[in-house]
Amino acid sequence: MLSVNANMPRPFNTQALVLRRKAFVKNSKLLYLLSQEKGLIKVIAKGSLLPTSRFSGLIEPFSLIHAELVAGRQFYYLTYASLVKNFFAKQASLAALQFAAKISGFALRMLPEEERNLRAFELTIEALEAAQAGFLPIVISWYKLNLLMALGLLPKLPKEVNRERYFFSGKEGGFIENKTAETLVFDLQTTSLFLELLRKPLADCCRQEEAFPTSSLKIIDRAIDQFLCYHS
Repeated sequence: MLSVNANMPRPFNTQALVLRRKAFVKNSKLLYLLSQEKGLIKVIAKGSLLPTSRFSGLIEPFSLIHAELVAGRQFYYLTYASLVKNFFAKQASLAALQFAAKISGFALRMLPEEERNLRAFELTIEALEAAQAGFLPIVISWYKLNLLMALGLLPKLPKEVNRERYFFSGKEGGFIENKTAETLVFDLQTTSLFLELLRKPLADCCRQEEAFPTSSLKIIDRAIDQFLCYHS
């Protein structure tokens, strides 16, 4: 375990998911971690660019680690790490890494820093676990909607599902009664699937993937993007 300056705050332990990393000053890396205890945090792994670093192989993107951290003025500092699980090993295909990056990218876009949200942590782990089994578009749609719900940012839902057409307006915050120039038109099937993504566990959605047409998922993703233009 790395030594800690006596004037620094006491270290704390947490599980954390490495969402992103990049080179930093003095042979160090800057990590963007989604942690159980502190939510999204920026962490310095000192000396981790050196070939002799004890963090070598432990802080790869999409790795779940057990971390000991110390709070600094601007960043947290990693003092110890052990690997819990690497969702995508170094030999993972480019397609796998690009798919996982969509999950981590949405988390980085939406999660506020240093705000604990255990549900967001669990959803991100669940999405990455599902992505290991296959790069199903439904994983991304499910993750986006459920993360928005965990953050209290879910679009307005339809009051009932019994019509042939529904209208979605990002500007108006979700489903609305009447069509306007910028609304997206949902048919009954796509509206029902939108709600099922919020009600069903991800594993069930993946098993029933054939019931979620690609065309419907594209409309749902467009609706999410339009909504976030006004409400993120």
